[in-house]
Amino acid sequence: MTDRRHTTRSHAMQSGPALTAAATTVAVVAFAALALASCAGGTGPSPSPSVTAARHTSGIRGIVLLEGGPYIASPSPLPAGFGSGRQGRPYPFVTVQVTANSGADAGRVVATLKPDRRGLFTIALQPGDYVLEPIVQKAGPAPVQSTVAVTAGTFARAVVLVEAP
Repeated sequence: MTDRRHTTRSHAMQSGPALTAAATTVAVVAFAALALASCAGGTGPSPSPSVTAARHTSGIRGIVLLEGGPYIASPSPLPAGFGSGRQGRPYPFVTVQVTANSGADAGRVVATLKPDRRGLFTIALQPGDYVLEPIVQKAGPAPVQSTVAVTAGTFARAVVLVEAP
């Protein structure tokens, strides 16, 4: 005696074009639903600094480096053309606090960011002077503040240092 469920499954596998058309329809409907949900503005998280930077014309591109510690026998170039390894090693394990040092927001923290795994960061900012301060753990390396001037239409380069204990 033939199992009816087995026969039905075999029949479904044989009708490949119909199954493919149904799967395509489901995929198109799911994509349309996702596209509409993304257009619902204002309900999602704010864009990351790197994404925001793509839409602005001024800000800061920087790297966080660990200065000191064990000597590196063969310094290698740092990512994004930030010099050689003699300055330090990329250090992504901090949060960088950005404080306005001029204008109406002077003295106010305007952003907090995390560098990527290579220690790099990009943030869009209005023209002005800013202080970059790495926030580290109590037993971690010593933070060193950096001051950066952002001019209209450019992304200033910044090296944020933390000193090895």
